Amino acid sequence: MIKSANKGDGKAAATLLNRSLVTPDGKADKPLIDWFRDAAQQENARAMCRLGDVYQIGVGVEKNYRTAMKWYRKAADAGHPCGMAGIGWMHFKGYGVPEAPKEALKWYCLAADKGGHEGMNNLGWLYRQGIAVEKDLSTAAYWFEKASALGNPFAMDSLADMYLDGEGVPKDTKRAVELLTEAATDEHTVSMIKLGQLYFGLKGVEQNYTEALAWSRRAATLGDPNGMRQVGFVYLRGLGLPVDESQAFTWYEKAMDRGHPEAVLDVFGFYLQGIGVERSSAKAIEVLEKGAADGNAYAATQLGHVNFEGKLVERDYEKARQLYVQAAESGHAPAMLSLASIYAGGYGVKKNRHLVIEWLEKAAALGNPQAIEYLRVQSNTTKPKR
Repeated sequence: MIKSANKGDGKAAATLLNRSLVTPDGKADKPLIDWFRDAAQQENARAMCRLGDVYQIGVGVEKNYRTAMKWYRKAADAGHPCGMAGIGWMHFKGYGVPEAPKEALKWYCLAADKGGHEGMNNLGWLYRQGIAVEKDLSTAAYWFEKASALGNPFAMDSLADMYLDGEGVPKDTKRAVELLTEAATDEHTVSMIKLGQLYFGLKGVEQNYTEALAWSRRAATLGDPNGMRQVGFVYLRGLGLPVDESQAFTWYEKAMDRGHPEAVLDVFGFYLQGIGVERSSAKAIEVLEKGAADGNAYAATQLGHVNFEGKLVERDYEKARQLYVQAAESGHAPAMLSLASIYAGGYGVKKNRHLVIEWLEKAAALGNPQAIEYLRVQSNTTKPKR
């Protein structure tokens, strides 16, 4: 397709300009990125935006916010709305510039006024969340509709969510499925995953396991670990086909290898129980150890549980505590709860009510319902009696 684009095939060029920066196996698409660079040097504004994306995300190159902003600004100076939306995104996230949602709003408005679907979609998101503007679901739906009409799959996906829940629009499951299907057809894997889940029979959608598997597998084929895990679930439960634990294990393992944070727990359980693979406590532990070493908070927390319980390995409260700290410091609320338990019970440490409350408050701030309830109980038990 690159050869066709270089020969002046406009359709091929348009397809390339919307293609994912990574291949299905998760690697940077170097030929595509090189083509973006060449096209940008030839004053193709859309290619400038994509090159900005390359440096902003760090795909195939070292992440460089200054270079990303340079290309977004060149595209914006050329009058292309994608560059304006890119500048807005940099301000919204604080990438190389101070975090400034109001400044982002300004650039998104400029992009939308120029007819840019990226700016429209991002405006919809701001209004839906109530960031930099007063929350207004009707206005959010308006901008998502406009962006969807221009083919933005992210807007279609968000609008579908709103129709599914009746959020700012009348509840309309049929319309939601139509939007998700259109976005999925444009290779938007998040929409594929949602379609797969809906066809399990959720939210009023007629159950269709064939469609559920087809959309999940399509996402998996494009390298999405959520799709891989979902395909594994279909085989594990035998949804619309015979149970195949071996296939299930294969797909869950693929999801883990592609970085799905929770799939490591699935694979741990498969090895521990001998589901689809020979039972092996040693391999189960090895999976957790590798995950924890790679910074997976789920793996670190589960390995902490293993060391705390002392059933699969010799009990080691200090090692458990260290693993919980590792996971908690990455923002994992369950690990924070476990640390609170460690200090409440004095397991390998002195009991410390101050640290119990501190870790519970941190978990509660993340919305953890158990932590919120524990704090409520703590508050009631410490109130002075009249």
